[in-house]
Amino acid sequence: MVELPAFRVVLQARTTSTRLPSKVLLPVGTMPLSVLAAKRAARNGADVVMAIPETAEDDHLARNLAAAGLKMVRGPLEDVLARFLLATRDLEDSAVCVRLTGDNPCPDGDFIAQIVTNFAASGARYLAYGNDGQWLPYGLSAEVFRVGDLRHAAASHGHDPYVREHVTPSIRAAHAAAGRPPLQGMPDDLGHLRCTVDTLEDYLRIVEIFADVPDPVSIPWRDLVARLQDNRPLPRANLVLGTVQLGLPYGLRKEAGLMSESEAQAILQAADELGCTLDTARAYGSSEARIGKHSGSRAGARPIVTKLAPDIADAAEAEASVMASLKALDRPRLDTLLLHRAEHITAGGGRIWQKLRHLQDEGFIGKLGVSVQTPQELQTVLARNDVQHVQLPFNLLDWRWWPDVASLRSRSDITVHVRSVFLQGLLSQDTQESWPNIAGVDAQGTLARLDGLVQELARSSRADLCIAYVRAFGWIDGLVMGVDSAAQLHELAELFANPPLSWAEVCAVQDSLPQAPQQLLNPALWPAARARTAAACVTTPPPKVTVSEHFTILLDERVMASFPSLLATEKGLLLSVRLAPREPHDFPQGMGHQQHLHPRSALGFAHLDGEFKAGPVSLFPADLFAADQDPNLTRLPNGDIMISSFTWRPQAFGAAPREDPGFFTEKASNVTAQFWGSYTAISRDEGRTWGPRQYLPGLPGFPDLVPSNRVWHGGRHRGQTCLTRDGRLLIGTYDRPDNSAPFRCFLYESRDGAQTWQYAGPLTQTDDTGVGFAEPTLYRLTTGQLIALHRTFGAQGHLAVTRSDDDGHSWSAPDFVEGIIGHPFHVLNLNADWAIVLYALRAKVSSIRAHLMNRHSGAFEGSEILLRNGAKSQDIGYPSGIALPCGRLLVCYYWVNDSGTRHIEGVTLSPPI
Repeated sequence: MVELPAFRVVLQARTTSTRLPSKVLLPVGTMPLSVLAAKRAARNGADVVMAIPETAEDDHLARNLAAAGLKMVRGPLEDVLARFLLATRDLEDSAVCVRLTGDNPCPDGDFIAQIVTNFAASGARYLAYGNDGQWLPYGLSAEVFRVGDLRHAAASHGHDPYVREHVTPSIRAAHAAAGRPPLQGMPDDLGHLRCTVDTLEDYLRIVEIFADVPDPVSIPWRDLVARLQDNRPLPRANLVLGTVQLGLPYGLRKEAGLMSESEAQAILQAADELGCTLDTARAYGSSEARIGKHSGSRAGARPIVTKLAPDIADAAEAEASVMASLKALDRPRLDTLLLHRAEHITAGGGRIWQKLRHLQDEGFIGKLGVSVQTPQELQTVLARNDVQHVQLPFNLLDWRWWPDVASLRSRSDITVHVRSVFLQGLLSQDTQESWPNIAGVDAQGTLARLDGLVQELARSSRADLCIAYVRAFGWIDGLVMGVDSAAQLHELAELFANPPLSWAEVCAVQDSLPQAPQQLLNPALWPAARARTAAACVTTPPPKVTVSEHFTILLDERVMASFPSLLATEKGLLLSVRLAPREPHDFPQGMGHQQHLHPRSALGFAHLDGEFKAGPVSLFPADLFAADQDPNLTRLPNGDIMISSFTWRPQAFGAAPREDPGFFTEKASNVTAQFWGSYTAISRDEGRTWGPRQYLPGLPGFPDLVPSNRVWHGGRHRGQTCLTRDGRLLIGTYDRPDNSAPFRCFLYESRDGAQTWQYAGPLTQTDDTGVGFAEPTLYRLTTGQLIALHRTFGAQGHLAVTRSDDDGHSWSAPDFVEGIIGHPFHVLNLNADWAIVLYALRAKVSSIRAHLMNRHSGAFEGSEILLRNGAKSQDIGYPSGIALPCGRLLVCYYWVNDSGTRHIEGVTLSPPI
């Protein structure tokens, strides 16, 4: 038996509450709320001191406390820490202080004695119960600490207004234990209840539970909690069927391939019988389609939670993902739609989320939510009032979410589902071989402790223990769990019929297990996770792509139009092209190229109508010294649009050709131009107006374009940009210092959303093969690995691929892809597993082609897909593509007609949904 140490209760109160003014003076049980709170705390003879402000507004409170015979000190209004120092100034450093607040009348002498006993028995220097959203009703709370630590907080953190107002943050940060002893006789998690007084609704609830109580001071706190429970039944988390196994070879089945249709339908039938909600996603292969085939729009179909495609780039792709889910599920409305990646809630300046809200308003979506991976993502989500569902990973090793549980519980409008109950299977498997090698992780010891807990707590298995632990928390509404058979689903249902752990048992689990490092709790951080993830992503079969007849998008016989780029905007699809007047010396079909060094080339913009016809063309602001070349449109993370391109500075007609570094002479026109630099520009109004050009910094090792006046700005840029996982924007360029050297590719990065750029290093290394690399396009695989797809010179035109495992800081040697000859390359996502890579074969008879690429590994599979054929000129191609809301893909490129005019054509691709 631990002897109860001497302690003092300091109960803070003030009159000037903002949400419910003067609440501490409102009557509860025939006396002011603050008086009732103090008398209940002192009921067993505890030493209680009220700490109130010395302002005039609190004089009436002081008179009420004095009339009730309560001790008090008065101090600064905002500096609550100073009031606590005044209230404990006569105590030794070793003395124990209990902190209460005057708007919480449920704590009593028994409650305080219990937590002080636990404090003494635990040997802790700080112990807190309540107000964290777990186990105890919100408001049934107290903090216990040493007076010496209180004084140290004032000396060390006295400059911090947050510490001065909230008293204990620094003590909690320094001395809070990972776990805490349970309160006796509290088996259930009652954190969904409230017994504080913060709003009028709270006050009326407290008045009700104290109504008809003969002695409001002496009624035990447990009886008050029982009264709170009368109208709020205890929530219990339900089994939610995760359906990734229905649509992909996954988990234990991945070597056996995709489960059969009959197996999938048997599982769905069992889920119907058990009343399971279904959890699926666009990324789960044929899962949505199999669910739609099973239930579709029939009456009584189970609720479905699905997720947006994980790698959408803009609002149009988000809408396309929603429409594809509706079609696959055969439903007029999605019950709940989650963002598969939390970053999409703010991506594109919030336009993706705005589009989903619009679709919700139109009735296509019921609830909107987010699947989060980290507490930081959860905090971002909870700061919004338009999120109605959250899914997060949680298991008996995962302590990361405790600080956010109270915030979750304060949002009664949010449904919470948890996944990874077995931590990717580590906790339920009998072997430790699959555990990642992480410092501080003892796999064998952890599994042994789990087995010991199974015996101590009389659970049937580790799986039973893991499920019972998670189901003990009342803030969780559902556990998402996948199965490989209907029998396995019934086995899970039997485990859900077992009782969850009690609070004491939860504490026993937490005390028995070590605090796992964050790296273990987030599988994305496991060593070699990228390589293992790519190998584990056994994909759906390559889709069959159907190509439409080609059609004209933009044609003007007076103008050469080339190098298209597409982007979705609020006004619809925006097309950007390079335009130049058609000159007499431009050659007709079969005789050569257009004049690429035209002194009046410019970038033009046009919106496409519903039939993909270009509307009126507007021009990008010109540079007096430069002629623009290849436009590339990109949606930035903040929602702005960036255009990137490079420019030539043509010399005067008749000037002698020059072979100096940076100069190039076009044989057909005999015009010489000097490379003038690559640049970016930003539009903040969906492409209507543009900011100034920002030329890339100089390319290291290259001479000045104009000695001592103009550096070699970046090298030539053509290709897609890429966003790294740490938020850097990457852009690829290529160039050579003189016309005899092979081309090399380089990388530039921006750490501030394209406001400024820095040289980041080479994309390809110099070697002795003489192979040149150009026109790199960047792409991020689902594993996080970056790849760059390069045009080549001296390698028979084969595609070359370089890779980066460290977000672009270093790159592999190039791999040459047999069977893919052409350039340049544009990557367009088809579904969760497959992308299509667009390019042109520029030969005697030229064509627009494509090839399927595995989005997890970057491997190319299947045969080439012919999109357009028959141009008797090499001067065609440069395809660009975009996903349409209907699920089709639009691909545009430049082509040549019989008169030799370059123009923009297109085709649509129809991948299966």
